[in-house]
Amino acid sequence: MIVTPSLVYIHMPKTGGMWVAYVLHNIADGHKVRAVRRHGPLADVPSALLEGRILAGSIRDPWSWYTSPWQHLRSGVDGPPILRAIGDGDQSFNAFLRGVCDNDFWPALTPEQRPGWPWPPNLGGGLYTSMVRWFFGMPFQVNALIDLYQLREGLGELIGQDIDTGRFPPKNSRLDRPATAVKNPHTLYQNDQVALVQQVDGETAFALGYTEPFAALQRPVLRLEGV
Repeated sequence: MIVTPSLVYIHMPKTGGMWVAYVLHNIADGHKVRAVRRHGPLADVPSALLEGRILAGSIRDPWSWYTSPWQHLRSGVDGPPILRAIGDGDQSFNAFLRGVCDNDFWPALTPEQRPGWPWPPNLGGGLYTSMVRWFFGMPFQVNALIDLYQLREGLGELIGQDIDTGRFPPKNSRLDRPATAVKNPHTLYQNDQVALVQQVDGETAFALGYTEPFAALQRPVLRLEGV
């Protein structure tokens, strides 16, 4: 969670938040909120910070989002046991996706495994829906959400200045993904998997404006009523 004189940024994992935090720290007098975890949800925001500030976050479509925690877990030291727990022994993307789209997957994770990832409470739908509701509320209690695929444009719009791509090379955009990221998320999906995400997270995706799998929003920033 990052605060600037005009903005509070809530970092939902796997939506480009590290780059956003870096930019805010360097050009918008941003700093971390003490005593609040990096991936702190909406409920963690101190009420005193809301006065006169925009409450914002970043977001992406559920289909591409699911590939990122799977890749993160399979690449880390502590991740494979979590993947095996979720996938009933199977660490494949298919097993992971079916596990986290099932509301019964939460009990599969031991207390020792949970601290390694900001697992939300079970708030319905798949893991994506629970994450969105935990971080941003449902109905949404934030003022604005930046589309991951248009991160530079959206953040620049919110802070009211252009972001120098020479000084801050674009990250996590449609054309630039980290070396460890899944370059083409759609290649991990079969038709039945696309339909599964639509079934469990389609309502949330539609509310955010993601009407097509793997697509960007029509505009860089989704403006909301918020708090």
